[in-house]
Amino acid sequence: MMAEKFKPQMAVLETLLFPQGQDQVVRFDEVIVGQGKALIRTKWDPGGHPATMGSYQIRTLLGDDFVEAGTGYARGRPANLVQLYAASLKPFAGHPELVLKTAFEGAAAEGEQLMVVEQPDCIVVASHKQGRISRMASVTIAESLNYIHGESDRGDALEARVEDCRTRTAAAAVGAWGAFYPPGSAVIQIDAWLAPATGPSLGLFEDEFAEALPKIEPGMSKQRFHELTSGGL
Repeated sequence: MMAEKFKPQMAVLETLLFPQGQDQVVRFDEVIVGQGKALIRTKWDPGGHPATMGSYQIRTLLGDDFVEAGTGYARGRPANLVQLYAASLKPFAGHPELVLKTAFEGAAAEGEQLMVVEQPDCIVVASHKQGRISRMASVTIAESLNYIHGESDRGDALEARVEDCRTRTAAAAVGAWGAFYPPGSAVIQIDAWLAPATGPSLGLFEDEFAEALPKIEPGMSKQRFHELTSGGL
């Protein structure tokens, strides 16, 4: 039974979904339309939409629940997940409302709460109500967009920091908020040689679990999660 085979992964998943006493899964309840915005000029950004791997990673983890702004499928639909690339994160640190205003040109909707994750190289803000995310934005360093992988050790280090932020944003989009908290971070660390280079798990979960993540519903209670996992995902 998968429930027995992946019991350690279930413990990881519970830590990620329900951090710090949280009793509901917080995630998008509709198709995620993503967009990238660079706040400084870069090699990648002649038109305000940097071409990065971030959207690909999130789309991979979410399966068919993600589209990019500007595509035929998403045309006319406003983005509800925006990846910002800034010269510095200092103006945004401690100001989640500024993150949303910059990404969406507007504040959170009335009655919605903000969930904020801050790390030195990554800030993520989500506006949600009763476990359902309406909009989410991440901010990371735009300097990495000026580097090509392998160009220099410094470039590789910058890219690695941004890739980490994208991975965490992708995990957050399916409700794994604990990826940003010390308990979750400690649990999910693995040896680099064990982490797959690509694929839906992004180094966080084995493939079977990564494929099951989108089945976790917004607003799901911890009791319902236990019922679901006890029967095998």
